[in-house]
Amino acid sequence: MKDLTKICLSDRVKLKMNSYPIVKILPRREIPVLAGHPWIFSNGIDKAPSDLTPGSIVVIQDSHDQNIGIGFFNPHSSIRIRMISLNASDIIDHDFLKNRLIQLRELKCIRLPENTTGFRWVYAESDNLPGLILDQYGELLVFQIHTAGMDGLRSLLLEVLEEIGFKNIIERSDVGIRKEEGLTTFPVHIHKGNIDANIFRENNLLFIVDVLKGQKTGFFLDQRDARILIHKNAYKKKVLNLFSYTGAFSISAAKGGANKVVSVDISQEAITHCKTHFRINNIEPNLHDFVTTDAFKFIDKSSELFYDLIICDPPAFAKTAAQTKVASEAYIRINKKCLEHLHAGGQLLTSSCSGRITSTDFEKLIRSAASQAKKQIRIVKRLSQAGCHTERLIFPEGQYLKTLFVEILPWG
Repeated sequence: MKDLTKICLSDRVKLKMNSYPIVKILPRREIPVLAGHPWIFSNGIDKAPSDLTPGSIVVIQDSHDQNIGIGFFNPHSSIRIRMISLNASDIIDHDFLKNRLIQLRELKCIRLPENTTGFRWVYAESDNLPGLILDQYGELLVFQIHTAGMDGLRSLLLEVLEEIGFKNIIERSDVGIRKEEGLTTFPVHIHKGNIDANIFRENNLLFIVDVLKGQKTGFFLDQRDARILIHKNAYKKKVLNLFSYTGAFSISAAKGGANKVVSVDISQEAITHCKTHFRINNIEPNLHDFVTTDAFKFIDKSSELFYDLIICDPPAFAKTAAQTKVASEAYIRINKKCLEHLHAGGQLLTSSCSGRITSTDFEKLIRSAASQAKKQIRIVKRLSQAGCHTERLIFPEGQYLKTLFVEILPWG
């Protein structure tokens, strides 16, 4: 038998092996990792080289000296390692990133509704690319980088995206979460092409993405399923859309046959954008109402008005654990008011995108709101973030959006 080393070094067989530094973790800390959880915290680390810089790519080794995968290492973060792969021999290079992106895109596209060109291509840890958010809006790509490890791969990412064939690539890494990884805020940057190709389709409706100043990467793609639900339930109804932003729910309701849609948002710019959405979808804005004011103030001063369907999709009320109590009170208050503006048979679609509030917590809050409003309600449907925002059973931290579609019962 030929010497194995000679075979491996021959022209016929070439083995790719990485030379990443090794970080050893404590006993049993590999169990959640091998099950698919992408984080290893600082208290799970046994040994790590002292010269590792934030974002270093490392091989993770369990307490039995077995290599279990590859991840980004940050000595300054409580989340010390973010997993990239459970194949410890992987090399994070051009081919790896290109293959991962192509696989993800294929998985996401086959599950999109018809006539839909806007979706989340990469959802960070949930898609095994920690710290990368990548959204596609038709021919336009917008990405965010949140972690030191992914920050180091920016040039490689741009190279791969161009090779895949995209000509308009924008970066929106203007988010405070970067500071948690020791990174500075990266200004909005047009890496390639321009922002003119910013119209996309969702469920055959047209939307414009505000890539320079809009929330998130310019649009709330995560509420796609809820908008489809509204489209199916708005026929001949008077609809109120609180916290309407640029009116995606309003358009879904109007196109679904609503008699009138009232869109309320504190931002005049958002309301102007909302009216533009009506026009490009061939809906006459003058047949509907647009109100620039605080949603809480609007609902407080409209006690005599009733609606058939109310949409309540506020921004996150709780971004930290310390804000949870105040946020809970705000959710109860706004939903109580919404329920008070609905007669029997009226419907409310209500959401929370506060990661600190669980689905169970949110249902308890809506139950309290219904009790205070002296309304009995039934849950018609529970929804979460759209399927392109991957939810992994082992990683509940990636699930943040809770939506309830409820209906007022005719007794109480």
